[in-house]
Amino acid sequence: MLRTKALIMKLFLFFLLSLLLFPVCLTGQGGYKDHALEAYRAENLQQAIDLMEKARAENPEDPEVHYYLGYFAHYLMHDGVPVDKDRQKWSETMVLQNLEAALKQDPEMGDARYFLGVEHGALAREALKAGELTAFREAYRQGMKKGAYPAWMREEGRNLLRSCPPDAILVINGHLHWNALTYLQAMEGIRQDVTVVSQELLQQPWYIRALRDGIEGVIRAVPIHWKDHHLEEIRHYPWKSRRIALEVPHTLYEKYEVDPDGSGMHWAVEPDLVTPGKHTYISPAKAVFIHIMESNQWERPVMFSMDVRTTWNLDRYFQQYGALRRVLPFHAESHDLKMDIPSIRELYFNEENFSAFPGLAENNAPRFTSFLFNHHFVLLNLCRHYYEKEEWDAALEALDQIMVLFPYSVLPIPDDFLLFMRDMRDDIREKIRDQQNGG
Repeated sequence: MLRTKALIMKLFLFFLLSLLLFPVCLTGQGGYKDHALEAYRAENLQQAIDLMEKARAENPEDPEVHYYLGYFAHYLMHDGVPVDKDRQKWSETMVLQNLEAALKQDPEMGDARYFLGVEHGALAREALKAGELTAFREAYRQGMKKGAYPAWMREEGRNLLRSCPPDAILVINGHLHWNALTYLQAMEGIRQDVTVVSQELLQQPWYIRALRDGIEGVIRAVPIHWKDHHLEEIRHYPWKSRRIALEVPHTLYEKYEVDPDGSGMHWAVEPDLVTPGKHTYISPAKAVFIHIMESNQWERPVMFSMDVRTTWNLDRYFQQYGALRRVLPFHAESHDLKMDIPSIRELYFNEENFSAFPGLAENNAPRFTSFLFNHHFVLLNLCRHYYEKEEWDAALEALDQIMVLFPYSVLPIPDDFLLFMRDMRDDIREKIRDQQNGG
């Protein structure tokens, strides 16, 4: 079984690596487009845009050129060094018009659709920051109208919310989950008891303030006690390695049937930033999260989406809970709490929860698709759980459920993964035959 664990981890790292690869092939016609892509890889966004505009003038019918222009223009405005441009005009003329042109010329260009949704989400975020809730909702309405938030994407958001216990604090990563969850909560009123916390935004004072104070119908407040002047002065904070002891209520010891003697949470928090002079710091995001954990005092469940990768050193406290990871106040594996089986089965063995998934075939978003393999790993770990307990029929059921929910025709699985699943299935079937034969 050690070999099985190693293979699962190897596959997981393979898919994680795929998230870091640029999603669209960078080879193509020579000339301005190739030079623009070289400038992009050198992180010279303005030069990349200038060159891609020349490529568009040469070949206005190339959907890739329009896509790259919209993509680069989005990043220049939202992630690049501040530029002196009219944000609204830039969004309309450089980002949205180019992405819409790419989709008009090639309706199957999923990454253009993805960035169309990202840009409308960014406009919504800017409106939320300014307190303009009407503009916030209009940005999402327009994104929905343009097909930027397809049914399978909203279903992904619903499944994350289905996996949340009541009143949860859910830490997420990435634009797609942020837009899906914000749309569902703010536009459809779904699970507003849950506070969605964007790891990416957790360094911005306006967002920390919004989490602290709440925004009716959009963000439920979380326990943050920092004052406005603390937020105005937010920065990297000097930090040495230390352990934070979080007191655990006796009711949780009873709930999880854990002996209270010495089994509480002693969280080893390491610095995540180092200067050339060897001074160590924690980032604002890490500092805010530590404060939330200390202030929350286990009153609200704290959940993580599977794609959140942090330096927060919480892995030993994670429990698989539906499609999410729940932070427990105890070492999960030591107390046989790594998997909450009822929540996993409730989500993954109700096929209605994934009924919109086949729509991925027509409305794919290659930039995000690899994140969906997190569901495969949940079911693989469930299979491993049953395997270790020698519950062979249940192990085979969990393994087969991968292809039931995520057929190859919709989400192709790499050959190495298919081979691993085949070998695992053969192994389990042999165990079942031995059991039936009294072996």
